[in-house]
Amino acid sequence: MNTRKRFLAAMNYGNPDRVPFWEFWGFKKETVNRWLCEGLMNMNVTDFFGLNTWEMIQIDTGSIPRFVPRTRSEDERSRIEVREDRVTVRVLKNRPTIIYSGIDYPVKNRKDF
Repeated sequence: MNTRKRFLAAMNYGNPDRVPFWEFWGFKKETVNRWLCEGLMNMNVTDFFGLNTWEMIQIDTGSIPRFVPRTRSEDERSRIEVREDRVTVRVLKNRPTIIYSGIDYPVKNRKDF
């Protein structure tokens, strides 16, 4: 069963050969490189994990006018950034993937929304 037939069968309460399985956010280049160094076979990650293929439509949901990301502070282990979505996060350095720890958010209550 191909990806389209599998998806349609699942959405129409049919009997797909297996549950459709996607990774919507993708894999960071640094993460895939680390997996390769740790022994992941040199193949397409989608095939390795048995993921279904999917198409992505780019929709810009960013704020207008744009908010320019900035770094508020930095030390040897981490930095505090205000991202484009105005969320303040702590980013740990020297990691194969970026690990965020939320500190402050622009919408805190109904009035802010």
